[in-house]
Amino acid sequence: MLGVVGNGIPVAPVQAMPVEAPLFSPSPVDAPAVTPIVGGCSTCGGVGAGCGCPGSGVSTCSSCGDGGCCNPGEVSGMFNSCGSNSMARRYFIADVLYLDRDDGDIQNSNFGSLSNFDPGAGWRMTFGRRQDSTRGREITYMGTTSIEQSRTNVQPTGILQSRFVPFDGFSAAGNVRPFFNATFQQESKETFFHSLELNRVKWGWDVMKSFVGLRYMLVDDRYNMVSQSPAAFVGDAVNGSFEMHAMNHLIGPQIGAELFYDVGYRWSLSGFSKAGIFANINEIDTQVVVDGSTLVNSEDSNATIAGMYEAGIIGKYRLTRQAQLRLGYNILWLGDVASVADNFNNVLSPSIGSGLGDEDDMFFHGLSFGIELYR
Repeated sequence: MLGVVGNGIPVAPVQAMPVEAPLFSPSPVDAPAVTPIVGGCSTCGGVGAGCGCPGSGVSTCSSCGDGGCCNPGEVSGMFNSCGSNSMARRYFIADVLYLDRDDGDIQNSNFGSLSNFDPGAGWRMTFGRRQDSTRGREITYMGTTSIEQSRTNVQPTGILQSRFVPFDGFSAAGNVRPFFNATFQQESKETFFHSLELNRVKWGWDVMKSFVGLRYMLVDDRYNMVSQSPAAFVGDAVNGSFEMHAMNHLIGPQIGAELFYDVGYRWSLSGFSKAGIFANINEIDTQVVVDGSTLVNSEDSNATIAGMYEAGIIGKYRLTRQAQLRLGYNILWLGDVASVADNFNNVLSPSIGSGLGDEDDMFFHGLSFGIELYR
């Protein structure tokens, strides 16, 4: 219908311009408060008709934990709060790890060497709390049991020989004779890894999170040889042991990110990576004992800058709105650390172990299996 102005000229009415709905709602800048996932659609008035969200085209919803809305006819609405990354205020993630280490070869016997480690069990636990839809904090602990390899040789004819070269007062026929012409030798190497990290986390909608934080790592690397040689004369040394122990304390900042992808139905994927630069305070202890007498008991220490890179890919299957299973593959690289393999020296003398090297790399990798719980 036309309007009329004061001079009698008809004028068409002014129409309001349509307002388009935002592409993403809410945006990270809005940062609305997060309500617990338990309790359903409290932020939009309840479940059912009339619970729609403006601009989404959805007239009903089943969960609105982030201030958004999910169509109850879709799996994402039935098993999550609008995507693969739950909008719960608190969450707990627990993984069982099965890790291997790909370096650290030691050759100290004429009957072979210690090369590949045997995989060991470990664990990783994360507790997180979200302040709102974009900010939160996490604490993660990761540790392993012994990742190790060992071997035992028995030769009654006394043909077992260590690769040691006696020097500077040590003699194969005298004070270190148990390591030569032996009838029994046992070698072992093992590595322990422990890590604690505190991170400040930021979420970008439901597709990624980034974080920055502080991390402490302990890397404990050990080697031991026990050797027995029968006495040829009264008073000959019979039992000998050699042990080297390298310890690394790493502390420093790290950054990282994780991407989420909703595959469909109850399945989703995520991939994460972390990197950091750390102060590495390290030390190495070496001990040689023959028939109960300590011939060497040396210690050396140093400090250097070390690097770290960690990554993984994880597949997830949602059980309920508050729980999902996860299966993944993980890698961890450490650069410029002290290891036994890098410091082991076949020259057996009173000064063995007194020159510390801390420029070795360590590489861990393996599977993980766990569960995520949300509240």
